Amino acid sequence: MAGGKITFYVDIVSPFGYMGYYFLRHSPIFKSVQVTYIPMLLGGLHKTCGNIAPIEVRNKDKWIERERLRWARQFHIPMSESYPKGFPKPTIQLQRFLTSLWLDGNQEAGKQDAFVKAVDTLWETLWTKLDAGDVSDPAVFAQVLTPVLGEQVVKQHVDRLGSPEVKKQLLQNTDRSFKDGAFGLPWFQCENSKGEVEGLWGFDHLGQVVRFMELDGGKGEVRALL
Repeated sequence: MAGGKITFYVDIVSPFGYMGYYFLRHSPIFKSVQVTYIPMLLGGLHKTCGNIAPIEVRNKDKWIERERLRWARQFHIPMSESYPKGFPKPTIQLQRFLTSLWLDGNQEAGKQDAFVKAVDTLWETLWTKLDAGDVSDPAVFAQVLTPVLGEQVVKQHVDRLGSPEVKKQLLQNTDRSFKDGAFGLPWFQCENSKGEVEGLWGFDHLGQVVRFMELDGGKGEVRALL
């Protein structure tokens, strides 16, 4: 575990979650870190914590929109200027689909990549392609993912949206994020090379993630966060 481990919780609805995910996936700073991505339900986490989405807070909704674009531009993350139409929408069906994929990836060697490919595609679609339609709709996200995963795989997991196993696992993953200390996204559950554990929240705390993980993050955009 030379670079340590990070557990990163995923709900497609979060633009800041998308930015945290994008940076973990693309920045060479984290190349030595073992990153595990886990689907959960942000709305369920908010309910457990008694939290509300920033967009529902007056004045903060305007500030958070400017903040979203500021960070995306500074870190060269593809991001639409506007929110997706009807944002925010419930993502429970979409998160169940990802949970079904994630379960297969954990249980069968060689299938882990399907989950990550789906997350890559869905976050890109939601936050960079405003004409993609309502991605929370199973008919829409199935169409988006079929070229990436194949028709048979997509159908298999759409058919499992109502599965008790999938529903239970999504709840367990959400509970796990809460037990780790999360109250929103992005949440970085970090374990450094010394075995020390720390949970850190927010895209603007990436500098603290880098410092805690003892990574070489003193160059480029991250310097502004250190």
